[in-house]
This record gives sequence, structure tokens and C-alpha cells, in this order.
Amino acid sequence: MATDDEPRGEPRRRRVTVSDPGASAGAIRRRAFLTGAGVLGGTVILAACAGEGRVRLGAEAQVDGQLPRAGGTGQVRLIAAEAVSPSQMQMQVPQTQVQQIDVQDMTASRVAGSSGLAATVRADVGGKWVSATHEVRSFRLLGMTWPAAARQGAQLVLAVRVRSGGQWSAWQVLEVMETAPARSEASSAQVREGTEPLAVASSDAVQVRVSSETVAAPAGLRLELIDPGESTAHGTAEGTADGTARVAPTTFTNQPAIVTRAQWGADESYRNDVPHYNATIKAAVIHHTAGSNDYTSPAEAQGEVRSVYAYHTRSLGWDDIGYHFLVDRFGTIYEGRAGGVDRPVRGAHAGGFNTDTFGVSVLGNYETAAATPAIVDSVARVTAWKLGLHGVDPNATTQLVSEGGGTSRYGAGTVVDVATIIGHRDVGATACPGEHLYAQMDQIRSTVSSYLDADVDPEVTRLAGGDRYETSAAQAREIYPDSRTVLIVAGEDDHLVDGLVAAPLAVQRQAPILLSRRDHLPDVVAREVQRRAANTAYLIGGASSLGEGVEQALRACGVTQLVRIAGTDRYDTAAQVALKMAEAGTDDVAVLASGETEHMIDALAVGGPAGLTARPILLTRAGGTPQVTLDALQRLKPKSLVVVGGSASVSPHSAAAALAKVGLTTKSLVRIAGPDRYSTATAIASAWSGKTGTHTIIIASGEQANVADAISAGAHGRLTLLVPRGDLPGATVQWLRSRAISQVIVVGGASAVSDSTVTQIMDALKGKQVRSV
Repeated sequence: MATDDEPRGEPRRRRVTVSDPGASAGAIRRRAFLTGAGVLGGTVILAACAGEGRVRLGAEAQVDGQLPRAGGTGQVRLIAAEAVSPSQMQMQVPQTQVQQIDVQDMTASRVAGSSGLAATVRADVGGKWVSATHEVRSFRLLGMTWPAAARQGAQLVLAVRVRSGGQWSAWQVLEVMETAPARSEASSAQVREGTEPLAVASSDAVQVRVSSETVAAPAGLRLELIDPGESTAHGTAEGTADGTARVAPTTFTNQPAIVTRAQWGADESYRNDVPHYNATIKAAVIHHTAGSNDYTSPAEAQGEVRSVYAYHTRSLGWDDIGYHFLVDRFGTIYEGRAGGVDRPVRGAHAGGFNTDTFGVSVLGNYETAAATPAIVDSVARVTAWKLGLHGVDPNATTQLVSEGGGTSRYGAGTVVDVATIIGHRDVGATACPGEHLYAQMDQIRSTVSSYLDADVDPEVTRLAGGDRYETSAAQAREIYPDSRTVLIVAGEDDHLVDGLVAAPLAVQRQAPILLSRRDHLPDVVAREVQRRAANTAYLIGGASSLGEGVEQALRACGVTQLVRIAGTDRYDTAAQVALKMAEAGTDDVAVLASGETEHMIDALAVGGPAGLTARPILLTRAGGTPQVTLDALQRLKPKSLVVVGGSASVSPHSAAAALAKVGLTTKSLVRIAGPDRYSTATAIASAWSGKTGTHTIIIASGEQANVADAISAGAHGRLTLLVPRGDLPGATVQWLRSRAISQVIVVGGASAVSDSTVTQIMDALKGKQVRSV
């Protein structure tokens, strides 16, 4: 979202106030910028918006009167046909309030047991302490936390009661949380342990009771009170207030309707900017939040999602909300942890078992109530879709390896056989997902199976423009469309090689790859930078490939942070990109590919899957591995190496030198190659398909004149097949026929990937006879 800062240095950038005549309950007024928008017949294009809300970027608007001068203000009115209804808008982020009260500072009102508890919670064993009633600001969710180092919460009994509408509730015991983040996330000094959060009606007073029969309460015991704030617009709910489902029939090939983080009002400043990814998805874990079932509207449900998000991040110190998806009792599905709903983001939902799993949590307490049909159906829909991305059988079993920890039922390193759809209690010491929802697990599995068994044709999408720059912008609008970070790589033929290594960094930073000319930023690319209000740009390559004019253009577009990643040559640049990735964490596998122009096409297909698995790409040459590459490998310390391309591309000598530098043997080397570029691409797809899934694939031209399209496609983080102008290679046809694919994204226009080629691809997917070479 664009900032409210006054625009500088752009004579055609105008600040305006937008009114929407299509909005009910009066016109909604928003501040916005018109950037580079020409006036034609009184019509302008909204290029960047900010302030009290957000209008759809690119929407047409009608100028009421004269377009304001630069730096001035004026009025524009959205054309009714182009207006976005409030339910579809991303409005201002609600202000979530978190009150944190040290329990030791709450005045004690009554003590039972040891007299030593009279003034402090940190006291003798075997007592019960009750605080005085405590007046606070309004809140709707509470919990208690303590430093992770104390590790004594499981031996405490913590209870609260709250005052709502002048009436005090009964005492409610808070269940100690049996969910924990992965060790890499839990190592943060800010991470705390705590209870499960408890959703309550809006309350303005609280009382705490602490009981301990075996140990003293841990120092640093803290009461967390959260008010999620009010949102003026909400994502559309696919359900009704009576809990009956109201969604169009879908199958696993179609992503179900999901309320995005922006729509439910996530404050992105709460989370760690860099998600971490698993290699694949093996199982789904079903949860409940154990909160209140009394929310009566989608707005209240979204408030609970914001509250859980704030509790996980600001109270417990986690990187992000722990769950991948949340479902309310109306059947609405919410995006949880950031990083891409279709990607194997590592969550924090099942202690010891966050690797290769995803978590779906239902808002409410299903220890005391059964899940509605709408809940069961929506849990099944999103689970079917997510498992379908990775070809997982919902009725099978799989093996997971426990990371251990206090919340896991299994010690670290234990290999556990589990169903591919499980309840949290199957792997954790918890009652989650509640007795009633757990009893409905077979129903969920059956419903998932029915969706996965549906037979539908794959969906085809072509992302293209008039040239490679327009095509990169078209892809950017589909890849992380709201990300305010972009990667800029050279689009001119003599510098394309720098872009070969950009995809893993793009996926890690959740940023699209945009192509630029050497001396200036193409207009279509500048408009895309402005559309997303980008504030950070990574320039991959030196000034000889992306000159000062590109930097100036990016600053003029509003980019405030320019990060150039470059070395003395293409090999050094690749090394610097890999080391930049390492700052946020990479996989223990590195990829080695040829950086020579005549062989670089072998590496085109590896960018997407390498990105999804967080594997950096380093470049070598036939005559020997450059020292900068060897030095980068020594710093990265991979445990294995994947070489892309045959011996003509990456010689055995080069591969051996790379292995020796990190103390590895040939047992730690995997070479992926085929007799030509097309077969190499299918070999890469086969090698990575178990980690990335085959739900969505990229089709790009393998012709030298069109390789730029495949470079910008790497940011999709998908398997990429290269195709020629004529008939499909036999290896490509065979690969397509042997995979379950539901979405095909074609990058480039018909001159790059012809309509005839697309028809051949679709025929192969449907099992029809295809002429091949």
C-alpha cells in the first residue's frame, strides 16, 4: 500500500480525494495518488492509492473539474462500473491494542494455602493466589505468557474471570498451549510460552487466579489482553449466519475462496518479513482455537483472527500467526501465515511436527460443541486443495520425523507413522481439535476424497505482453501482487545471465522479477512498480547491466530502498545473491549451473523449484569453477550439491572442485541432465516434483530469442517446462501424461509459445494422442 508521504520529484503525481458513489451508507472518501495518469475525456487511471482506504489500483476514475496541479489536491469520482464495493476493498488496517500486565504487579486480594503468596505470585509451593479485580481498557481476547526458559507452565493451573456488560463471568481455566514454533523460530529471545488464547465478549475488567501444587509460578508471568479493533470492510464470507454452506461447487483444482490477510486486516509490521519453507507437504493437521463459539458475524470472526495473530506475534513472540488457514463457523476460510497460500510455508501449529505439514484451525471450542456442516465442508475444501497441490492421498499414511520439544508426544528424531489428515492430539499432548471435531475427522477425510476424485480439465492462463518487459510486468501482477518489494534484472540479451540466479531470492523475499533496459526503466515496468507502491528494489547486476538511469527511475517511482547485489562478473554476482539469501536462511543443498552463454539455458528451468526449496544457484564454467563460486560454497556449507546440465555444461572437474571445497564426496552430488534443453527441463521437473507438487506448472519458450520470459517466470516458484516452436519433445509429452496437473501458466505471447503448442500440452494432459519429436 502506498504511503501518505507527499510525492516528490514527479510532476505528474497528483494527490486527490476519491469518492465512491457506488458505496452504500454514504460516499466513501479516500486519499489517493494519480501517478503518470494521463487525462483523456476527463478519465484518469488510479495508479497508486493510500490513506483512509484503498481503491482498486488501475480502476478508472472521473475527474470532477480540472485535474489538480502537481502537489495540489482535488476531487475525482470513481466511475460506477469500475468502483470496488466495500466488501472487496482492502481498507485501513484496524488498530489492534495489546495490553500486557505483569501478574506480579496485580494486587492480591485473597490467598489460600501458603501465607507466602500474599504479596507475590512468585512464592511458596502449594498455594493459590487470587488478584484483586483489575480495571482495564476494553479487550476481546486474553491469555497468559511467561519466559520460555521458565518451562513450568504445564504444572500451573491458571484461571481468569472477566467483566462484560457489568456482569462477571464464571472462572475459566486457561489451557497451557501445546503448540510451538519450529526450533529456528523458537530460538528468538522474544519467544515466550503461554496458555491458549481465550476469546471473550468485549470486557473491561479482569481477575486472575494462580494455583500451583508442585512448583512456584515462573517469574515474568504476564497477562495479555487484546482488542482487535474495528474494521470498516471485511472479506466476503462464503457462508451464512445459520452455519449452512453457501459456496459454488469446486474441486481440488480450484483454490477455494480465501479471505486474504489484507482483507481481514493483518498488520504486517507484527510479523517477521521472511517466511521459511518446508520442502513439501505430507500431511494436514486440524486444530481448534479453543476460544468462544459465540461470535455472531463475519466481522466478529475476523476480529478473532486478528486477535490470535496479535497473540502469536506480539505476546508469544512468534514470527507470524501459527496456522496456515483458519475457518469460522460460517464456513469462511482465512489466510493464515504469510508466504503464499499455495506454498509449503513452515508454520507454528504442532509442536515437533511443523516440518512438511500445514495447519487448519477452526475458530471456537469444539470440545463442547460439534462443528457445523459449513465448517466441515470448508475445512475439507481447503485441505483437499492444499493436499492436491502435492499429490497427497487423503486416505493414506505418511511418515513424519519429530523435532521433539515439550509439546510433542514423541522425542526428537522419532519417525512416526500418521494419517495424512490428523488432529493435533495425534502428535501433541493436547485435547485439540476438541472431542467433537476430532470425532468428525473421518467425515472430513471422506469429503476431501470426494473433492480430490473429481475429474476436471486443467486451467490454462497465458501471461504475456507486447515484449519481454511487458511480459515481466504481466507476471508481476500475478506473483505477490501486493508485495512492496521487487527484483530488477537486466532484460537485454548480453546481460540476461544475471537473471538466472534471481529466482530463489525473489521467492524468498516474496517479490516479482521485473526486466529492465540498461539505461532506463521501461514505462510498463515503472507503472507496475508504482501500482504496487514498491518501496524496496533489489538490482541484480552491476552498473554495466543496470545503470544509474534505472536507479533514478526507481526513486522517481517512490522506491526508497535500493539494494544492488553485484560482483565483478556474472559468477561473483551469483555468489553475492546466494550470500544475500543466506542472511535469511537457505536449504542445505546448493545448485551449480553453467554461467556460459551457450549453456545457460540449462539453468532456466531450475530457478522456480530452487526458489521454492530455498536453494541458492551458483554459476561455473567448463574450464573450471571460479574462485568466487568456491568461496561462496565454503561460506554456505551445503551438505549436498545439485548440478544442472550435462558434462558439456558443467564438467566433472568443476563439480569435483566444488565438492572438495566443502569437504563432500561424489555421494553428495546429484547431476540432473538430459540430451537437450527440453529433456533437461523435464528431468529437473521430475527431480523436484515431490517437493514442489505438480498442481501448477509453468510453460516457457526454450528458444534463445525468448529466454527472458522464463527468467521472470522463476519468481512463480513452480516447475518450468521449456518448449520449442514446433511439436513437443517426446520427453515432455510423457512427463505431462504421467502427472496430475490442474493449472498451466504459459509465459510469453503466441510468438514465443504458440497456441498450437498450448493445444498439444492440453491434449497430452487429457491423455490424447500428441505428435511429438
